[in-house]
Amino acid sequence: MVRVKICGITSWADAALAKFPHGVFIQWVADRFMKNGSIAPSWTAGGRVSGANHRHVMRSHLATSWFGCRGELAVDWMANLAQQSIASGFDAVSLFGEVSPFDAGAELNYLALADYGGAGNPKADLDVFLRRVGAPLLGGLDHARDFLRFARLRPNQEQIPAALMSIYGRLPSLAPDAARRWCWLANQLASFLPMGP
Repeated sequence: MVRVKICGITSWADAALAKFPHGVFIQWVADRFMKNGSIAPSWTAGGRVSGANHRHVMRSHLATSWFGCRGELAVDWMANLAQQSIASGFDAVSLFGEVSPFDAGAELNYLALADYGGAGNPKADLDVFLRRVGAPLLGGLDHARDFLRFARLRPNQEQIPAALMSIYGRLPSLAPDAARRWCWLANQLASFLPMGP
C-alpha cells in the first residue's frame, strides 16, 4: 500500500481506502513526483499499490497550464509516468487534457496515452511509440525524433532560431498533415522568443 512518506498521502488514507467499496477505481495524482518529465526520487518501490480490493489510476496534469506549458509535447514524460505506474501496480494512467487534438502536441500526447501500456507497446517504450505512431504522422522516424528534440528547446531559447530554420526547411518535403504538425511546433517555439523591433 502507498505510504505517507513516499507518496504524500495522509496517515489516515489507508483506513479511508479500506472503507471504499471493493472494485472501485482510485485516482492518484503524480504531478509532484515528476520534474521536467523525470520521475522524482520520492517515488520508490515503497509506493506500490495493492490491487487486492481496488483499481488504481495514475493521473497527471502534464502539458497543461496547471503543470508546465499548455498543450506542449509530453510523450517522453508520459512514457516515464506510464513505466513507473506499471512498475508500481497501477491499472491505468489518465491525462488532464485542455487542448484540442488539432494541436500537434495534444494530438501526440493523446495518442501516447492510448499507446503506452497497450498491446502494441506494453512497456510504454518511447522509441516504440515514435516508430509506430509518431513517424507516420511527422514524416518518418528521424523527423519524429527531431520533433521531440525541438519541443524540448523552451529552456534553451538561443537554440530556437536554428530549430525554426530546420523546421521551415523540411516543410516542402512533408505531406500536408505532417507539415501542419511541424508548423504547430514552429509557432509554439517562436512564442518563446522575445519580440523584436
